[in-house]
Amino acid sequence: MKVEFVSAAGAAEILVVLVHEDRALVGAGADYDKAAGGALSRAMTASRFTGKSDSTLVVSAPTGIDAGAVVLSGLGDAAKLNDGAIESAAGSAYHAAKLSGATALTVDASALSSEQAARIGFATRLAAYRFDCLICDEFHYIKNPRAMRTKLVRTLAQNIPSVLLLSGTPLLSRPIELF
Repeated sequence: MKVEFVSAAGAAEILVVLVHEDRALVGAGADYDKAAGGALSRAMTASRFTGKSDSTLVVSAPTGIDAGAVVLSGLGDAAKLNDGAIESAAGSAYHAAKLSGATALTVDASALSSEQAARIGFATRLAAYRFDCLICDEFHYIKNPRAMRTKLVRTLAQNIPSVLLLSGTPLLSRPIELF
């Protein structure tokens, strides 16, 4: 999928508009909402989307915006905006758009620095990459299903066909620790 950065979008297959928490549209987002007669704001209000990090809302073909769809992608708290939040929003937007069949993703970059736009390009490319194998060394550290580390590894491994778990530590307690 091709990624484009624009300060004012023309025709777009899918337009990505970034949103901070509390539904605060970033950059030209307010202009897009006005052009759509408030459709973006109404869609956010009607859904549970608030602009939290890692959240998206797809608005199909809003009237007044020359795009097949608008993906609203959450950046999280504006006061805590960092490179990780920008990368996360870009990855989430890509995943929201990837099954649509679109060949181009247009990102409203009017409020972003060139470094932040580069982060979006990097994150989108990384999100598009398909990993075939995950190798976890010292897997005995991921045996507690309630631990954050275990939850993160499970999330990473969800769509990866081959997962190898390695450890030089002998099993200490129960056979269930093999799984």
